[in-house]
Amino acid sequence: MQKETFRGPLIHHTNFTDKTKRHKILIVDDDPGIRSILNEVLSKNPSYETLMAEDGEQALRILRTDDKIDVVLTDVQMPNMNGLELLREIKAHDPTLPVIMITGFPTIDVAIDSMKKGASDFITKPFKFDQVTLILSRIIHERELLLENEELKKALAHTKEIEILNRRLSEKIKELTIMYSVSESLSGLFNSVDQVLERTLDIISNSLECKYVSILFFDRQTEKLYIRASKGFDDDFV
Repeated sequence: MQKETFRGPLIHHTNFTDKTKRHKILIVDDDPGIRSILNEVLSKNPSYETLMAEDGEQALRILRTDDKIDVVLTDVQMPNMNGLELLREIKAHDPTLPVIMITGFPTIDVAIDSMKKGASDFITKPFKFDQVTLILSRIIHERELLLENEELKKALAHTKEIEILNRRLSEKIKELTIMYSVSESLSGLFNSVDQVLERTLDIISNSLECKYVSILFFDRQTEKLYIRASKGFDDDFV
């Protein structure tokens, strides 16, 4: 049987100014009794909304259709797709989605493996419900701070991008202004090449605020450049 894959990507929308937001918690456990107890306890909190799945594959199907889940509570030992496999699929597509692991056979190796794969915390059975609610409250708060930080980073990057575009626009406007000034200044001077070159040197020097300016012509016979007009250079240099 081919396992479900989490093809996402997940996009979570969190309103950080809405204090009445209900946080969605996905409970994943193959034991219907555990699912029912967790659902009953968490549903008593008005800020929590719960969804349930009996294994990792069903959990992935829910995650693909609901992009507003805030936390996943999952058992480690499950048929079809266990908790560690589910954790790997989730983190591959949304590293910000917290996953809390639940197990009835706690071992150091399982805990370490879970944390290495990106689990936010670890709860052992039989668990204390006060402990579960405290962990959930902390994890949700940490995630909101993380998402808010990501939004601020995006906003800052967008601001910098606008600044770069504005700078490029300003440079382009300056270039066009110089070209217009050259065109206006040179009109009527085409009877004298020297006048045209002299006026061009003045415009370039003033517009670009440069002290030394030269205009080079290409000699087709010698195939070399030579200075045809200049400003700021000594005659000996020219």
